[in-house]
Amino acid sequence: TYVKAYWESIIRPFKTLIGTYIFSVAIVLFSVLLTDADIHLPFKLDALTNSIAITTDRTGAVNFIFFIIMQIRFLRWVFGLFFKKSVTDYQYAPEDGFVTTGNAKKIKD
Repeated sequence: TYVKAYWESIIRPFKTLIGTYIFSVAIVLFSVLLTDADIHLPFKLDALTNSIAITTDRTGAVNFIFFIIMQIRFLRWVFGLFFKKSVTDYQYAPEDGFVTTGNAKKIKD
């Protein structure tokens, strides 16, 4: 289990980087396909997809989106370090009885 935990700690950042980059490519591809098919999205999403699709440097657009997503992930990580969420400690029930909530008592066999 020690080797598995060590391996996961090495592989997880690479999975995050690769997954985020593929997601960035998918966003640019989706924007180009929507613009080419003349499909309009509501609110300001249409202007955003058009601005992504119009750029001639699509690699730059992918890199910019990747950079923004990685900044958001980093900020979530930093805020998670300083503002810990409360964790509920669930206790296990004993083998010979049950957890009570009030005046309940164990029925003897």
